[in-house]
Amino acid sequence: MIGAIIGDIVGSPYEGAGLNFVDDRNFSLFDGRNSRFTDDTVLTCATADAILQTFTINDSPIGYPPFAELYKKWASKYPNKGYGSGFYEWVSEGGITVKNSYANGCMMRCSPIGLYYDDFNIAKSVALESIRMTHNSPESARGIQSIVSAIYMALHGKSKLQIKSYVEKSFGHMLNMTVEELRLLPKTTIRCDVTAPQALICFMESTDYESAIRNAVYTKGDTDTIAAIAGSIAEAFYGVRSIPQSTIDKAKQRLTPEIIELINKFYYTIGEYHESYKDFII
Repeated sequence: MIGAIIGDIVGSPYEGAGLNFVDDRNFSLFDGRNSRFTDDTVLTCATADAILQTFTINDSPIGYPPFAELYKKWASKYPNKGYGSGFYEWVSEGGITVKNSYANGCMMRCSPIGLYYDDFNIAKSVALESIRMTHNSPESARGIQSIVSAIYMALHGKSKLQIKSYVEKSFGHMLNMTVEELRLLPKTTIRCDVTAPQALICFMESTDYESAIRNAVYTKGDTDTIAAIAGSIAEAFYGVRSIPQSTIDKAKQRLTPEIIELINKFYYTIGEYHESYKDFII
């Protein structure tokens, strides 16, 4: 979760990349004037909040989390954070209509799902439920399931090759390009079918958490979202404790107390059954 949020903050000054992009991967992670959390962070928190509010019996979830309710609540609480026009319209209408969006916003917010659920099929099912009202399209279904699958597999000890093979076979996202090749492609869309492979390749070509988000910003485009997605997979793969504390501290300076509290509450909850998160706080 913090892996996605740091990626969002680091990528935020370069979003769009038409006028402002990095020349190499050795850029300063935090632009003091412009790095900030965006809708990616807000809706990641909403996803975690919804999961934490799921009714359980004997520690087993009963029913789906109230995703639509919490997406509306958090977006209303944190307005003007760069929400997409379709999502903003959905919130303004009261969240009662179904949007058939194929945009990448559904993937930037999904990291808590891959971290929380201990059953692979349930995690993928919950991922689909999280997009039912806002991104009800086959493209978004492929996109979010590919990212949740990658996070889940990374957390449960699968190799990059195993993750790559599963994503390509199951969702059709071919991951054979390099970061350098991705950087040269035109950046004219935020479709899931484009962003999912881009973020996955940035992770695949990484050597640690930080290099994953550096790759994401370097490839240009919707950099905050690409870095949030790549960062969420990298957190699960390399371990949350591999993220330098200094990096976490700089991110915390840009977050609200409420967001920090929710992150720690979420980690406390999953720490009960994921040893790597036990007693971890940001």
